[in-house]
Amino acid sequence: MGIVNKLNRTLGVELEMVGIRSLYDETSHYQDKEQGFHWEHDGTLTEGGMELVVAKAAGDTWVRRMGGIFDLMQEFGAKVDRTCGYHVHVGSGDLSWAALRRLIRIWGGVEGDLWGTLVRADRRTAGRNGVEYAAPLIVGSADQRYTWQFTPKDLVAVMRKRLDNEGAVKNWIVKKLYGVDLSLPEGIKDPQKKLVAEIKYQKAVQQMQRIKAYKRTNEGHGGCRYAAMNLHSHFFRGTVEFRLKEGTVDFEEIIFWAMFCGWMVESAERLEDRVVCSLNRLDHWVDAVRGFVPGSVLDWVKEKQEKRELEKCA
Repeated sequence: MGIVNKLNRTLGVELEMVGIRSLYDETSHYQDKEQGFHWEHDGTLTEGGMELVVAKAAGDTWVRRMGGIFDLMQEFGAKVDRTCGYHVHVGSGDLSWAALRRLIRIWGGVEGDLWGTLVRADRRTAGRNGVEYAAPLIVGSADQRYTWQFTPKDLVAVMRKRLDNEGAVKNWIVKKLYGVDLSLPEGIKDPQKKLVAEIKYQKAVQQMQRIKAYKRTNEGHGGCRYAAMNLHSHFFRGTVEFRLKEGTVDFEEIIFWAMFCGWMVESAERLEDRVVCSLNRLDHWVDAVRGFVPGSVLDWVKEKQEKRELEKCA
């Protein structure tokens, strides 16, 4: 555990930028293994834009690494425009199914408050680099565009699953995200029907294994990977990816947004079900986590909220 970053979970980031004076050409990626970064081309950005991928680290090791990256960004003349985003990967490989369902419910309470406070407001509906690549995970029933988006009914349903039956929780979440039914064929007495059900189950297991093996879902045409909080990344690489933040070269924004995302995942491990079910606003989450989330992170959140309120009054 660090002094500045007291979170033990790993953080890895992807910073999309334009106008870069880089040390690479079109056929190679400039990278520095010692500093833990490399550049990647991203066709969704303004021509000439690149994505700086920073390897995961935990505690103050991550803070020091990001300090070096910030120096690099200044050296390369990094800038951002409205095509750029900032993606954060939080280590989640240790999360139980019960904790994953709590994370979904927590996110259901806070996501709507993030746009316009911690995240630029137009990212919720902004063209292909907003809603198409970081669509809200939580929506009202009338606004649901994708089957993997969670409605208020879904949030109630996922929290009803029994804590002592993680299989039921797993099946529910997998079916919601991917449309794959992993329910075991039980209670079937007819031998022929039982055989058919078992074959169907094995096919579902194989389908899920294929899904987990690839970064892109839905044959590369979107899917739940493009949610504001990308849960597919949890199955694919053991991280939860937060995709909704706009691109930024502000060091404070880069650091505190990532730590906020990290503590969001950690809170799903630490908070009890009864508390999680009462969180319906970002303020509620802030109050619930005061016992373990550093004050500097919560102060940053509150400052952004207060700034938004002042803008409304102006």
